[in-house]
Amino acid sequence: MAEKTTLDHSLLRNVNAGRRLEKAQETNVQTAKSEVKIAIKDKTVTLIKRKKRYQQEVQKLEIISKFTDEESERLYQLRCEKSADLTDDNNDGDDDGDDEDSSEYTDDEQEKTKEQKEFITTHKSNIKEYGEHHYHDAQKFLEDHVELVSEETVNYMVGWCIHEEMHEYFFFMEHLAQQVMFIKSIIRIIQSSKSDPTQCVQTFFERMANDKQYEHEFLHELSAFKERIEHMHDKIMMILL
Repeated sequence: MAEKTTLDHSLLRNVNAGRRLEKAQETNVQTAKSEVKIAIKDKTVTLIKRKKRYQQEVQKLEIISKFTDEESERLYQLRCEKSADLTDDNNDGDDDGDDEDSSEYTDDEQEKTKEQKEFITTHKSNIKEYGEHHYHDAQKFLEDHVELVSEETVNYMVGWCIHEEMHEYFFFMEHLAQQVMFIKSIIRIIQSSKSDPTQCVQTFFERMANDKQYEHEFLHELSAFKERIEHMHDKIMMILL
C-alpha cells in the first residue's frame, strides 16, 4: 500500500503539472493564431512561418493534453485498485473503520488540491519573482518570504520547469531547477531540526558557502532532479512518435 501511495502522489503531481502546462500552452496557441490573422490581414511574407508556428503550438498542446490524460487515467486506475485493496482488508478484518479511512484519503487528496490552488492564487507573483532571482539574491528573498518554503511552491515550480523544458528554454529551466532544490533542501532542514524556518534558510545558505561536501551533495541532487525533468519531457515527446 505504501508503494501505491508513493506512486499516487507522483501521478497526482504529474497531472497537476500537466494541467498547468495545458493552460499555458493554450495561451501560446491563441497567440500564434492571432499572429496568423494579423499576417493574413497585412498580407505579409511571414504568413507561412506564422502558420507553421501555429501548427507547432497546436501539436505541442495535443502532446501535453494526451500525456496529462494518460497520467490522469493511470491515477484513476491506481485509486480504484487502492479502494479495492481497502475493501478487501475491511472484509477480511471485519472492521468498518477501513471504509472510513478510504473516504478520508480521498477527501484528504481533494483538500490538498484545494490548498495547492489557494496557495498559488495567493503567492503566485512572489513565486514567479523568486524563480527569476539570481542565486545571490535567493537567500534574502526567501528570508523575506519564508512562506514560499513549502511543498506547494515546489509542486508549482516543477510544472514551471517542465514548461520551460518543453519550450527549449534549457538555461532557464536549469536555473529554476536550482531554485526548486534550494526550497526542497531547506524543507528537509526544517523537518529534521524543527527550527524556525527563517533560521533554516540561513543555515542552508551557510552550509552551501562553507561546507564543500554539503555543496557537492546538493549539486548531485540537483543534477538528478534536472534529469527527472528531462525524462518527463522525453515521456511527453514520445507520445508523438
